[in-house]
Amino acid sequence: MEEIANKFFDQKLQPQIFSLILITIILIILAIIIYIKASKQKVNKAPKGILLLAEQYVSGIDNLYKDITGNKITKPAPYIFTLITMLFLGNILGLVGLEPPATSYSFTLVIGLIS
Repeated sequence: MEEIANKFFDQKLQPQIFSLILITIILIILAIIIYIKASKQKVNKAPKGILLLAEQYVSGIDNLYKDITGNKITKPAPYIFTLITMLFLGNILGLVGLEPPATSYSFTLVIGLIS
């Protein structure tokens, strides 16, 4: 992992930071793909493929948040959605062999301070 980071950045980089950069790039690419597909989707047709997965994921997280809070607190919902998405993707990349970002003290400290 460090060898790959050293080749790209020509300096010693923590593997968690490399994973965090990779997660950010993946999320940006996914967001662009979903935006392009959603803009071409007709309103009266049911979504297919990646749009269906995205809709199910967003509605699942939204329903989970509404069940937990009782639909009383709505402002932190986008932050919680982003946090769940980052942690989920980070742990999935940990299964692939990359270092999960949550193992870094800096990541958990920043998330704790923001929360």
